[in-house]
Parts: sequence; C-alpha cells; structure tokens
Amino acid sequence: MDTPPIRTNVLRMAGLIAKYNARLSYQTDYVVLDGIEAYEAALLAQNPAATNNKPLFRYLTEDLNVSLEPHAHECIPGRGNQSLCKDKAYNYADVVARIRQVTGLTPAAIMGGTSAKERSLEELTTCIAGNVFTTESWCPEALTVFAGDDGGHETGGDDLHSGVWRPKSLSPTTDFATDNPLGKVSYIGSGYLFSTVLGSKKVEKEPIDGVRTLLSLVDSKTIESGKILTTTVMIPEDTMLDNDLYDELETILADAKKLADEGRIVHATYPQVLSAWRGNYGSVANIVKF
Repeated sequence: MDTPPIRTNVLRMAGLIAKYNARLSYQTDYVVLDGIEAYEAALLAQNPAATNNKPLFRYLTEDLNVSLEPHAHECIPGRGNQSLCKDKAYNYADVVARIRQVTGLTPAAIMGGTSAKERSLEELTTCIAGNVFTTESWCPEALTVFAGDDGGHETGGDDLHSGVWRPKSLSPTTDFATDNPLGKVSYIGSGYLFSTVLGSKKVEKEPIDGVRTLLSLVDSKTIESGKILTTTVMIPEDTMLDNDLYDELETILADAKKLADEGRIVHATYPQVLSAWRGNYGSVANIVKF
C-alpha cells in the first residue's frame, strides 16, 4: 500500500519543524480523520518505525510535541460559506468527536478558523452542541486564525492583529479587536500568517518580516514592551504537496531559529501561548496591528 501523500507531508513538515525547535499546532478537519480511519492501521503495520510504533497523531503529539486542534468551516445549513462545505454536516463539536473516535486523543480547547457567518460569540460562551454527534458538547477556550466575515481565509478578510485578548464580538467591523475583560473566550492573534513563499495569494507582510517589524517597534518603544505579542506561520498542506515547498519552509524556520537563539522570540503552540498569557502576563490584553 502506498502511503497517502498527506500523511507523508504531515510527517515531513512536523519533522522539519521539530528539527528547528519550533512548535506546530496541527489543526484538522474531518477529511484527514476519514483518511486516517481508512488507512492508518495498515500503514502503521507496514512501517511502524516511521512513527516510533505509534499511530500518526499519537506520534505527533507524544514524540514531536505537536498540539492537536480542530479547524473547521461548518457545513450546517444557513451557516458559513457553503462553497467550502463537503459532504457532512459537521460542526466543531462533531470534528472534536471524530478526533476522539478516530485517534483516541482529546484535542486542545483551541478553535481554528471560524468566521462571523458561522458562529456568534454568545454561542461559544455556552459551548457548542454536536450537530451529528448530538451527545457531544465542546467548549473552546480560545479562537485562532479568525477568518473574518465569511471564512475562506485568503478571501475571507482574516484578522491580522498580534497579541491576546477577549473579543467583544465576532464582528470584524465592530468590536472584534476590542477587549472584554469579562469575556470567556480568548483570541490569539495570528499577525501576518500568510506567505507568498509558501504559496499564498494574499500577503500584506511576510511572516518573518512581520516578526522583525514587531521587534523593531518594541525596540523603538513605538509599542509597549512587557506585553504578549504573537504571530503564526500558516502552512497550507495543499500548496506544500502541489509545489514541493519544503526548502522554502526550512528557510523560514532557519530565520525564526536565529531570532529564537538570540532570545528575541519564543516558539509555542497555541495552548502554550494561552498558558503563558494567563500565567506570565496576568491575562492582560494586548491588541497590536502593525
């Protein structure tokens, strides 16, 4: 049996990230889970050494310190961008249920990729009930990679702020970038997460250039020091597979490692960022657009 290209890609990406002491938050929708359910047992038996005798996601989380998280664009009638929907009416709680069902793992309480058209902030504060797995209820603690009004990321007007805060609403045109100190759900800013180097069509600033800009603003006292600043590099699997961009990814990782070795940045998964914000920064909101 040939190894599916996505599995090969995930192992290669995760191994490269670990090589540079960076951190990966792997956010999955149900399609990858369906593939794991269909192929993983046979592939593991065929080459157990490739993943230290462990199924793929268990190897990633236990051996490479990857954070496993749900990332969905919900295919519920009347919600979200229906052009992104496939064949199953899964919402976030359903994806979480599938992660547990297929991998035996419990994902982090991090919600990747929602949009204002899919969810309201009020719904998140009372948890999400499963649409297919009706006994499932999932309560995210933080949002990431917010996809604006309609979703779709590169066409959806993603939020590009840095920092961590508790949004007043999920409306990007009103109170999303305003902190509500009493809010239950936090947002971890992505900064400039897209990269033309990794095949993105929408770039305002390359991610590592964005990091250097943030650092220069701190050095010049243009923005306040001592508060958390965040940024993400999004690695789209389809472009990695289609265009063989591993050398380009390694260049980004090498540049980031230089900054980390200088003590200028710290690599972290999304749960680690949330923990640091709460523990090291006293949950003090910081919202920076640069």
